[in-house]
Amino acid sequence: VTRSRTLPTPTCFDREISAVARELLRANLAPRSRVRLLGVSASALLTSGWQESIFELEKRRSWERLYQGIDRLRDKYGDEAIGIPKSRPRAR
Repeated sequence: VTRSRTLPTPTCFDREISAVARELLRANLAPRSRVRLLGVSASALLTSGWQESIFELEKRRSWERLYQGIDRLRDKYGDEAIGIPKSRPRAR
């Protein structure tokens, strides 16, 4: 089964991409189903030069500051210094 979604605006934030992936998974996964493989791809990539909505600009700048801080931590302490925690296996 393949599903796709196009974001309304370009993004450089993994949290936005992973949120869409989770939404698609929830919408298309039958209850108590198991997932063996989940792939996420990106296309129509931009280096820069797009115009941000003025209403979203401050929110995006806040996320940019957060991601820059994460990058600094990883530069100083390594890639494993900060990240998303791994989930524990569910009890059967």
